[in-house]
Amino acid sequence: MLGNFVRGFKKFFNCCYIAIIVVTVTMLFVILYFTYDSAAYASSGSYQKYFLYRAIIVISFSVFVVLGGIISTFMRIRRMRREERFKEEYFIEKILIEVASKEELKSKVNVALNGIVRSLKFNKAIMFIGKSRDSLEILYNYNLSQKETNLLRSMIMLETKNIKVLRERYTLAFHFQIYGILMYIFLERNTPLSKKELNFLKKYARAMRPIFTHSLLLNLMIDFMVELQKVGTVYSAYWKMLDMAVRVFNADSGAVLDVSKGKGNWTHIAVKNISGRDVEIIEQMMNQGDYNGPVIDIVKNKKVLYINDTAEYKTWVYTKNMPRSYIGIPFIVENKVVAVLSIHGDKPNKFGVYDVNLAKAIMDMGSAILERVLYLERLGIYSSIDEMTKLFNKREFMQRIKEEVDIAQRYGRKLSILIFDLDNFKEWNDTFGHLAGDRLLREIGEIVKGSIRSTDLAFRFGGDEFVVLFPETSLDGAFITARKILENISRRFNVGNVKLSASAGIAEYKPGETPEEFINRADRALYAAKNSGKNEIYIAS
Repeated sequence: MLGNFVRGFKKFFNCCYIAIIVVTVTMLFVILYFTYDSAAYASSGSYQKYFLYRAIIVISFSVFVVLGGIISTFMRIRRMRREERFKEEYFIEKILIEVASKEELKSKVNVALNGIVRSLKFNKAIMFIGKSRDSLEILYNYNLSQKETNLLRSMIMLETKNIKVLRERYTLAFHFQIYGILMYIFLERNTPLSKKELNFLKKYARAMRPIFTHSLLLNLMIDFMVELQKVGTVYSAYWKMLDMAVRVFNADSGAVLDVSKGKGNWTHIAVKNISGRDVEIIEQMMNQGDYNGPVIDIVKNKKVLYINDTAEYKTWVYTKNMPRSYIGIPFIVENKVVAVLSIHGDKPNKFGVYDVNLAKAIMDMGSAILERVLYLERLGIYSSIDEMTKLFNKREFMQRIKEEVDIAQRYGRKLSILIFDLDNFKEWNDTFGHLAGDRLLREIGEIVKGSIRSTDLAFRFGGDEFVVLFPETSLDGAFITARKILENISRRFNVGNVKLSASAGIAEYKPGETPEEFINRADRALYAAKNSGKNEIYIAS
């Protein structure tokens, strides 16, 4: 019994030590009051002074009691908040440990959302996840009917901002993106969240994010590796890496720069959302002798470079649509940087520490893939270049047309194609011989390369037939380039009685078309041009 009394006293003292101090001081005041009472009357000799002394003591005592009560209440509230904080942190820590112990992403999500649903008493909750709005799958569902689920999915597809599942209910909608993975979370209960509960929800989300980010990163790297294993040429690998990187970093633009031939010969291999004019300015500045921009640092140090604000980077190349955030990823083959993948953001501080870690992983993985593809190309297994014209070959065209059509379809971007072949090529061969015909084809290749932008893709389809793909280019832009190529050919090859020219068909991609349908439309326009009298450009309907 004595032990229980001692423990009870300690607990009481720990909880109410301010109150004990107030009571003790109050007792001292009471003793002082009665002691001073008679002494004050004897010494004052008047009733007024005696009353004043009594009033001062009573007022002082009252102020002290009130002040003690305020301090005691304040200390009690602070202690209660500290205890609540400890409980919250313990709860989050417990959930974190359980989440981290799960291997599958779905299991992690279930544990995390069950925790917040139970803690804040939500009566409905659901989570959608996917690489795009039209490929979302349900990763978690708590108490939502099929009708409600379909309603939410349709609202997401329509990008509805104010989503209400049921009338007179309080709904929280979260939409965020990690490494290109879209996530939509909806939490609903009958009453609004208090400020305290909202703060707890934010704290909970901050604690869970690193674990989910790490898990998504592992899944993403596996997907990245699988996709890159499918490529057969170096150029396909560069385009594939650029397309995937822009998506997973949620970047506004990007490019791959070929630096394998040394400074002064740097050229862009692949470009996303950067104008042709800006590409020309950047290449011109980078190939000058005094250029000392970020690519120099990347090539020299062979490390990922992150610039949170390009406006503060002294040697950045300024253009009209200059990005403000930048990540530069080198690809290293045989201890030499052969290319730099650049990822851009339109605003400063677009990327964070997780993005930089992902960039480092892509550098290692991309370098290994490129080394393998380059080795196979040297063996002649995966040659993407036509030996005669030094343009891409038909095999590469069939790979690239599928990728470009997929990008145009998925992101609603422009894509145009030019198909042309030579008029009177047989007559040229019969007149000057097949060796002269080979030289002619080589010169045609040079004319085509000199007429297109670095972002366009030129192919020798076979014989005297050539194809040019124009990513992110309308029909008007393709027509201008086609006219330039045909004029250069007819002006260059006008020898004696043999007049060489070319006929061409151009087409702009229509949403929903297959690559074969897209090619066939341009091919029909080509034959219409040849049948009309040659040296003509026909536009596909």
